[in-house]
Amino acid sequence: MTWFGLLDQMGGHFRPQGLDGRARPALLDAGAEALVPRGSLMLEAQVPAVPGPILAFSSGDRWGLSLSVETLPGGAIKLVAIRAGEVREHLLQLSDMRRANAVRLTYVWDAPARRAHLAVERTHRRDMQLIQIADPAPLRVADLQRMFCDAGSRAISPDLMFIAVSTTPMPVGPKPTLSPETLIATPSGYRRIADLRRGDTVYTPDGEVVPVLHTTSMTVPARGSFAPMRLRSPFFGLKRDLVVSSRQRLQIRGNDVEYLFGKDAVLLPCLHLKGTRMARIEPVGAVARYHQILLPRNEPLLAAGSAVESLSIGRLARKADWHAASCLAHVMRSDLPDHGAVALPVLDSYDARVLAERRVA
Repeated sequence: MTWFGLLDQMGGHFRPQGLDGRARPALLDAGAEALVPRGSLMLEAQVPAVPGPILAFSSGDRWGLSLSVETLPGGAIKLVAIRAGEVREHLLQLSDMRRANAVRLTYVWDAPARRAHLAVERTHRRDMQLIQIADPAPLRVADLQRMFCDAGSRAISPDLMFIAVSTTPMPVGPKPTLSPETLIATPSGYRRIADLRRGDTVYTPDGEVVPVLHTTSMTVPARGSFAPMRLRSPFFGLKRDLVVSSRQRLQIRGNDVEYLFGKDAVLLPCLHLKGTRMARIEPVGAVARYHQILLPRNEPLLAAGSAVESLSIGRLARKADWHAASCLAHVMRSDLPDHGAVALPVLDSYDARVLAERRVA
């Protein structure tokens, strides 16, 4: 997946060769009427306390693109796109859209195939709404370049975390969260997660040996929920530092867990460790690459000595449209496990910090 445009509160970047900095021929024709026939446009934002605009863009050309995204009372998100006089309006909604929630909006189009879809999902939860769109128009390179490079053509809310564009489809739903160098315990010793393949076996923290059903990897904008974090050893049993997405969750056990929460184990989202001694933001460029492993019962992995959640897919196999848009679309639904609901309690920000402070003390 090659991202070529990125915009956040610090400014915009547009690079036809791709944001990863690799030397390659331009991905895009830079001509005035050049088109992007297929790709992905992705936006992440905090849900504002007061409904209102998140992004407004106009190319200033009657044949060009105008795009707006705003939140409405009741938590709905409205996207309006106007191109060559054609107006398309889409309304999406998730339940319980509180201020603490961040959402991701992903538009994936394939003009030659005459299909597209639009999804909204909470960045740190599993719920999503997905709608199909027929006969999408290709986007003009000139319009995209102006949106990312011309500050006068756009207005963005402080709640916008980033918006990015790619030349390839961006899967929605479950996503990988571990850096390629993550060391995973296996019967043959610790191995890089990037080197593991279907059919390999791995250890769980309890010493059980389980088969790898599938692996997945993805290059994403290194912003918002995808911004890398460095978890510091020796906290949480780490034998070395571990770089993860903030969406990664740790499985925590111990007497303090039983005392505080009355459970044998809990899941701690790494997002909640920001600002503690246990983690720091990892300096990175415009994009980051992550990997994950699918196991039969969503068993935890032993990564660098710490228990971390493997790829959790819920009941993805039961939803044909979600599956077709996911990172496991290449796998037959009948071959996917049913992980159901998350079996362990997931700590909120307050409880996670209480537990972290006890572990540091």
